[in-house]
Amino acid sequence: MSAEYEYIQTTPDLETFCSEAHADLLDDDFLTLDTEFIRERTYAPQLCLIQIATHKKAAIVDPLADGMDLQPLLELLAHPDMLKVLHAGRQDLEIFLALMGELPKNIFDTQIAAMACGFGDSAGYETLVKKITKNPLDKSARFSNWAQRPLTTKQLDYAIGDVTYLREIYTHLSTKIKEEGRESWISEEIQIALDPTTYEVNPHRLLFKLKLRTSKPSVLARAFYLVKWREAQAEAENKPRQTIMRDELIIELATQNPQSLEDFRKTRGLRDKNLSRKIGDAIISLLKEASALPPKECPKLPTPINEPSVNPLTQDMLRLLLRYIAEKEQVAEKILAPSKDITTLIRHGEKADIPCLKGWRYDIFGKIALDLMNEKIALSLKDGKLILNTKD
Repeated sequence: MSAEYEYIQTTPDLETFCSEAHADLLDDDFLTLDTEFIRERTYAPQLCLIQIATHKKAAIVDPLADGMDLQPLLELLAHPDMLKVLHAGRQDLEIFLALMGELPKNIFDTQIAAMACGFGDSAGYETLVKKITKNPLDKSARFSNWAQRPLTTKQLDYAIGDVTYLREIYTHLSTKIKEEGRESWISEEIQIALDPTTYEVNPHRLLFKLKLRTSKPSVLARAFYLVKWREAQAEAENKPRQTIMRDELIIELATQNPQSLEDFRKTRGLRDKNLSRKIGDAIISLLKEASALPPKECPKLPTPINEPSVNPLTQDMLRLLLRYIAEKEQVAEKILAPSKDITTLIRHGEKADIPCLKGWRYDIFGKIALDLMNEKIALSLKDGKLILNTKD
């Protein structure tokens, strides 16, 4: 049976809902939050629905309704004393950052919490609904065109389930976290989500993703200028960056460095012949400007570090220890130490700058891992179970 909810399509109705929710939330309640959006045809995600629920009522807000002003809801999300619960909320937070100019205050992410409560790596919402609420979740409307109107009852019922079940999930996880004293674990992870720099586009990272086959300074400079130009154009026109200029064309232009419009038109990979007429002169000018950069001012790819090879047996032992600790503490292996961190730990020991040697991760895994590497403890089997032995 679908939950009862209000479908809000006018600003006055939204103001009323938010005013009532504000009063509810001041009474030690929390608010569950989710969005539906599409981003296949735009640079920024197009917000299509906002789902919200308190212990008294639930609502679906239609941001595409004529005259809809989301300000009452945005003010509610900015309130520092009201807890907002999301699941895998990074993309939702990115949307609200764009709308508000800041991130919502006081959030809790149930995917992060689930990883710290033994539900495995990147626990999905459907998994948590089944395991915690014991309810099936109909996901058939998941890939709907949320921008199309009118929405069907099936679509709306699906959407509201993302916040109504979330209330029970949060209550279960938060109780378990408090009982096991893991509040600080969750706080450390959520601080990353609340850092605005997490959502910034870094042109250097986009350059590294191009998979250039050369580290020649002039080629890197031209590719970097083209990446920055494409990003600015995509944002200005609100189009996906690949529709402005494909990665393959950026690589080709940076490598071949056409000097004239005629050269540009002959570039391999230029499928859209109209592109030369629309932006050809601008691109030629951009390439010339990049080519004029002194080598020391050109961007550089990350220099591969000639790290020593790791002993595969040591690696296997640490992974076995990781699995043992993860099962014992009922926490996801991934949140404790991903594979690359295990490799770094073997190479650099206690000097490694990795999360598992800091904070709560060090307390339950990092310290023991170092002891194992330093031969202070040993792993053994007893009655078919793995145990740790302290060496005398």
